[in-house]
Amino acid sequence: DTRGGVRVFDLDDCLRIEGEGHDGYRYVLPQRTSYKAVNSDGFQPFRFSFVSLDRTAREHQMIAGEYGIDGATTRLVRFAFEPGKPRLAMRGGFSSPLELVTDKLERMQGATAVNGTYYISTSRGRLRGGSIWVRRPGQALQEYRGVLAKGPEDLTYWPQRDQLWNLCEYPKRRFVYSMPRAQFT
Repeated sequence: DTRGGVRVFDLDDCLRIEGEGHDGYRYVLPQRTSYKAVNSDGFQPFRFSFVSLDRTAREHQMIAGEYGIDGATTRLVRFAFEPGKPRLAMRGGFSSPLELVTDKLERMQGATAVNGTYYISTSRGRLRGGSIWVRRPGQALQEYRGVLAKGPEDLTYWPQRDQLWNLCEYPKRRFVYSMPRAQFT
């Protein structure tokens, strides 16, 4: 729900369907819960285009971002989880962002963070490989142009292997792959 908030699923809930299943799918993943987006007056509603986790923060945190072009907002936000639990920290029934990043980076497709540094994937159309942008605290954004496959999407970090993981959106080109994070430092 890009404008509505975030839907939550747990892979432990994945079920196999007997027979052919709807539209040929053999598995279903029921929605476990959701978080409805609420906007403060005077601010443009946030579009949840992608989400990721920061597994390097003391307590894991959720990162969400907006895909945008032609002057649309392109923000990143970071939310806290309840300590030791896989749900957003709430106060008075609301979860407020810990951080708001407004770098005006168009075509963001995914983002993750490692020890305070953001890694952001952006697309460059069907014919060109995407870019990784690195945002270190107190420094300007740095682009690694064309290092991603064409049609990059979400980005995540695997701490045990120090790898960034990405996937692609175009039919017959839907790759899932990893890259050593060290190549972007």
